[in-house]
Amino acid sequence: MKKKRNSKGISLITLIITIVVVLIIASVTINSLYRQNIIEKANEAVSESNRAAGLELLRMEEVSYFLANNGKVATIEGFVDYLDSRGVISKEETEFEGENKASIILENKAVFELEMTPNGAINMTYVGQAGNLAPLLKISVTGVTTNEVTVTPVLIRRNEGGKLKYYIKMQEESEYEYKGETSNAAYTFVGLTKEKVYDIKVVAENAQGMQTEVITSAVTTEIIQPEVTFTYSPDNWTNTDVTVTAVATNEVNGMTLYIGESLNACDTLASIGITVTDNKPVYAVFKDSSNQYGGAAVGNVEKIDKVAPSIMKDANSGVNSVTITGQDTLSGINAYYYSTSNTTPSLLATTSSSQEIDKWVTFSASTEEISKMLTGFVGERTYYYWFKDQAGNISERGTFTT
Repeated sequence: MKKKRNSKGISLITLIITIVVVLIIASVTINSLYRQNIIEKANEAVSESNRAAGLELLRMEEVSYFLANNGKVATIEGFVDYLDSRGVISKEETEFEGENKASIILENKAVFELEMTPNGAINMTYVGQAGNLAPLLKISVTGVTTNEVTVTPVLIRRNEGGKLKYYIKMQEESEYEYKGETSNAAYTFVGLTKEKVYDIKVVAENAQGMQTEVITSAVTTEIIQPEVTFTYSPDNWTNTDVTVTAVATNEVNGMTLYIGESLNACDTLASIGITVTDNKPVYAVFKDSSNQYGGAAVGNVEKIDKVAPSIMKDANSGVNSVTITGQDTLSGINAYYYSTSNTTPSLLATTSSSQEIDKWVTFSASTEEISKMLTGFVGERTYYYWFKDQAGNISERGTFTT
């Protein structure tokens, strides 16, 4: 019988094939790296050539500009207009930053920053080749409430077709949290906690994938202090309950004004109002969507008087006169009434400014305590009298006999 051949191990043919494949892969990788290096070197050479050529061209144009303007001190906008008129740049592609700085693009796509110095010279700084530059970004915090922060890009360049990515964290935290992105527009962070310090990061990423990162630190969410006008109904002295409403004169986006009899009980919309039964402070606060509130505005209900005037002592009768005395410590007494009838008079009874029976005799001003002498009585007779305060409360009945 023939012995079986041992099939274990790698055959010579398999080994040769493996070596060939490895050599091919190595050759491709080395060639790729070589080509990449050549491309990078070529790009660097082009960039350096454009820088040198662009700088030489701009210096020559600067001299021409001064000669054309009889040596007058240049302005950035004037120099840009001159370059545009000479066909060196297009002003439409120029980006200005204030009065003394501009970014221009030459015909060879070289980007230069022009900046006016205090002595009237122009600094020219080569930035790179258009299309190969990272975005230029400056941001500003444009709105802060108890639970929102709005960030706006105030300067953004070289980000056409790109986007802005927004991140945030509390200052004591280590990692930023991604919140959203826009196409070069403002962004509002919502759902934040009042009186907390936040750090904000914005990343601009252009269509070529190049990025620029800007961080704004120590942004503190605020306590919004409402500026409020309270309305009381009725607004004069009353012996009834008072309805209080409020309107904020400094309306804040995302905030709603609430009202209550204490800071912890501001649960009613200020436009609807609350009913107050006695004199006390009332509070109005802004609340955000997370039910967080900031500072409080304080109003005062102080014209409720549900206590009737009191008769201080029995009337003191003389031969044809009598003195009556009453007191009201809240709204004050503003009238008295006397009659031979013991029926309590109506608040709507006829009034008089001088002593007259069966009429409310009014005073020019209310007073907490009054002692009034009535005269002109003839004969012996029993009379009844009452005091009234500004809130419309009528005292118990008093009696005197002449």
